[in-house]
Amino acid sequence: MVESGGLENRYAGFLASRVRIPLFPLKINIFKMSIFNNDKSKQVYKEDIPLEEYESKIEERKNEFDRLNNILRGMRAEVADLMAKIKELNDKLNKKEKQKLEIEKNIDDQTQNYHLLIQNIEEKQDDLLALQTDLVLIKDELNYNKNLKEEFDNIRNEFNLISQQVNEKRLELTELKNEEESLNIKIKNRVSQKANTSKKVRCSAKTKNGERCKRFALKNSKYCTFHSKQNKD
Repeated sequence: MVESGGLENRYAGFLASRVRIPLFPLKINIFKMSIFNNDKSKQVYKEDIPLEEYESKIEERKNEFDRLNNILRGMRAEVADLMAKIKELNDKLNKKEKQKLEIEKNIDDQTQNYHLLIQNIEEKQDDLLALQTDLVLIKDELNYNKNLKEEFDNIRNEFNLISQQVNEKRLELTELKNEEESLNIKIKNRVSQKANTSKKVRCSAKTKNGERCKRFALKNSKYCTFHSKQNKD
C-alpha cells in the first residue's frame, strides 16, 4: 500500500525542486544595484536603467508565477485524482486479496472434500467388487436351482402322466371287474338254468395258451361252437 500523504509530499517536493517560484515581490535597490547580476563582487551602479524596465521585468515574473501556479494547481488536481484512483485501486486490491483468500480456502475445502470423495469411491468400488462376486455366486446358484427346477418339472410331468395312466388303468380294471362280475352272474344263471335241464360238458379243445377251453361243448359233440368250426376246417 502507498500512503497518499507521503506521495503528495514527494510530488510537491519534486515540483518545488524543478520550478523556482519567488515568494516575495522584487524590490528596487536604493543603491541602484543590478537585479540581473547575482555576483555581489561585481555590483555596478547604473543610473540610466528606467523604472519601466524594472516594472516590465516584474510583470513578466508575475505572469510567469501565475502560469506556473496554474500549472501547479492542475498538477495538484491530477495528483488528487491519481491519489483517489490509487486509493480506489488499493481498496479493490484489498477486496480482491480477501476474495483470493476466500477462494483459496474454498479450494482447500473442495480439495479435502475431493480426497474424501475419492476415498469413499474407492471404498464403494471395493464393496462393488465384493457384491459382484456375491452376484456371480448367486447367479451360479440360481442356474443350479433352475436346472433342478427343470428336472423337478420333468419328474412332475412324468409323475402326472404316470398317474393319469394309472387312473386310466384303474378305470379299465374297474370296467373289467364289472364285466367279469356281470359275466360271472350270467354264467351262473346259465349254468343253473342248464343244470336243471341237462348236464353240460366242457369243450375238450385247448386255446393257444395251452389251457382248456372254458366254453361248453355242443350237444352230441366234444367241442364248443368255435372249436367245432376249426375242427371242421
